[in-house]
Amino acid sequence: IVGIGDSPFSWWPEHNLTTLHFPVDEMVKSTADALLARIQESDLEPQAITLESRLVVRGTTRKSK
Repeated sequence: IVGIGDSPFSWWPEHNLTTLHFPVDEMVKSTADALLARIQESDLEPQAITLESRLVVRGTTRKSK
């Protein structure tokens, strides 16, 4: 079982949930930067922004052999 977001509840020993961690601060900054750029230059082409996530392995999964 894998959760999304790596919330503090997933760390609790009762849950010990494997999760995907997303770089929320980078996501917010990238979104704000793109929005401000779009406001300043309305004919700006849409762009794709790729940020890395990472798997945080805990008790609900096991490592492959």
